[in-house]
Amino acid sequence: MKILYLCTFYHQAMIFRDAMNSLENLGNSVIAFNAVARNTTIDDKYKSIMDSKVVHKECFNKNDRYIYFLKQKKILSSIEQNIELTDIELIHSHTLFNGGWVAHKIHKKLNIPYIVSVRNTDINTFLKYPVFKYIARKIVDDSCGILFLSKPYKEKFIDLCYPKDRDLVDKKSTVVTNGVEEFWLNNIAKPKDAIDKTSVSLLSVGRIDKNKNMEAVLAASDILK
Repeated sequence: MKILYLCTFYHQAMIFRDAMNSLENLGNSVIAFNAVARNTTIDDKYKSIMDSKVVHKECFNKNDRYIYFLKQKKILSSIEQNIELTDIELIHSHTLFNGGWVAHKIHKKLNIPYIVSVRNTDINTFLKYPVFKYIARKIVDDSCGILFLSKPYKEKFIDLCYPKDRDLVDKKSTVVTNGVEEFWLNNIAKPKDAIDKTSVSLLSVGRIDKNKNMEAVLAASDILK
């Protein structure tokens, strides 16, 4: 199967390439379309994944993010100019709103099936505004699959957008947590010979904000003690 991966943050994390590699190991062909704002710079550590499997295009202005449909229209136009869509059998948008609407429009034109991933920004930023609930339903209704990063994300999304039609989301959705970059799997530390069981040390990797559920981490620490 030839898959088009719509990913506006491809150039900022190795995990997206790892996902593409995993799909190709299953016999698929994957090409990523990385739509970014003009004058976007690529960090040196990610330049190795900016190869022939990626179509990297500066197709909108930074201020376009304030005009949702204009930005999506520019991304769609760039995809149509740079991707042979008649070869594509499935589209996967890595977020609901930054790519999902584009996938929805392509589906309407060419009947290409698509799936969307629903992430933190989709739920906790976009869906603060009522208009995006309408957009979300348009995208989800025509999708053939929905991926949620966690069960709480799924429940919150349904509560916001499908409170009376929960089955419509349940029947074509699944929970797939974020994967781990290959580097960490290939460099697993050996356990220490001796562990001091009289104390507990926890390492939390990530931002300290309400989305990271730090209160649960602290509660777990108390239980371990």
